[in-house]
Amino acid sequence: MNCVDMQFFESELSMDDERVCNLLSKILRNFEIKYGIGYQFEGRLTTAYLHIFGNGSEFYGYDNSLEWQGSLRDAAEAGFARKLRMAYRANILNGEHLKLDISGQSLQEWIGANASNGSLKRVNENWIRRFDGSQIDRVNQVIGAASALISWDPPVPKPRRRLP
Repeated sequence: MNCVDMQFFESELSMDDERVCNLLSKILRNFEIKYGIGYQFEGRLTTAYLHIFGNGSEFYGYDNSLEWQGSLRDAAEAGFARKLRMAYRANILNGEHLKLDISGQSLQEWIGANASNGSLKRVNENWIRRFDGSQIDRVNQVIGAASALISWDPPVPKPRRRLP
C-alpha cells in the first residue's frame, strides 16, 4: 500500500513546525507515496492505532473511520486518487487529488484562493498540503460537502423535543 499515516503525540513538535514539512518532503523523495496524513494526537496509543486502520476510533466528531476501513482496498487500488480520508493538518496529495471538484473549482484552485484553505508545496510528483488547525472544522465541512472525503459523516442536528 502506498499510503502513510504520521502521528505526532503530545510532543514539542507541532504540526506548524517546518520540520514536519521537511520530514514529509524527505519521505516523498525516498518513497513512492500516493496519499498521506499527518496530525497531532493527544490520547492513548491504542486509540491512535485503531484510528490508523479505521477500527471505529474517531479523530473528529464527524469522522466515520469505519467507512475508511471499508474503502481501504478500493482506495489503494485506485492510488488513493478518488477522495481523501479527511482533511488533516498535513496531507500528502497526488495530482488527481488536486483535480477534485470543490464548490465548482479544483481543490488546487480552492486552496490557492484563500490562505485559510492551506498551502501547497510540490515535492516530486506529489504535494504537501498544510493548514492552520483552527480551520480544520471549516475545511472538512467544505470538502466534505463536495463529497471528496471518504470518512465524512456530517453532524446531524438532533430534533428538538416538543413538550406536550
